[in-house]
This record gives sequence, C-alpha cells and structure tokens, in this order.
Amino acid sequence: MTPPSASKGDGVRPTADGAPSSTGLKTSSNDGAESGDSPVVKQLKAQIKALRQRLSALQRQIEAESKQASVDKEAAAKLQALSTEASAVSAALETAQGQLAQAQQAGGKSSGSLFSATA
Repeated sequence: MTPPSASKGDGVRPTADGAPSSTGLKTSSNDGAESGDSPVVKQLKAQIKALRQRLSALQRQIEAESKQASVDKEAAAKLQALSTEASAVSAALETAQGQLAQAQQAGGKSSGSLFSATA
C-alpha cells in the first residue's frame, strides 16, 4: 500500500518545510534564485529544488524498503511502486533542468549555477 503522501501523478510536491504544494514551488522568495532572474527561471529553479528533495526522500524510502523486501511481499510491492515514482520524478527533474537551460539561454544567461556555457 502506498503512503497517502505525494504519489505518482497527483501533482503534489513537497515544499522545503515538507508541506505539500500543488505546484511543487516554494512560496518564499528566498529560493537561491538571483534577483535578476526572470520569473520563469525562478520558477524552474524552485521546481528543480522541490524535485531533488522529493527524489532524495524517495531514495531514502527505497533504501528502507529494500531491507524488508526480501522477506515481506508487501514491502516488495511498495519498493516497486517507490522505484516507479522515483523514475518519474527523475525524468521530471531532467526535463525541468533542460527547460531551465533553455530559459537561461533565451534570457541572455548562457551560464548559470547549474550549467556551463563551455561544456
């Protein structure tokens, strides 16, 4: 049985304080974005941060469940569900990072904290 917290496809992402947010974005303005960033870049950076936090939490859950999965069929099923969700979050993270790179290039910022223009 999957936990009632954010599950795959429900659009709920945890915020920095762990509370779910339907957009996956933090409500505070102190998200590490530079003051000169466009709203799109700021939003993408916040989304990336939230996705990274969710992926990290999923990885911790997977590690804990994997210890039980060899002896407990329910834990094995939960482990599979967690792995599927982690894959989806990882794909969303990669997509958001690509969108951020495009948004930064479109805004005249060819290099940022996540990407190098010389790479």
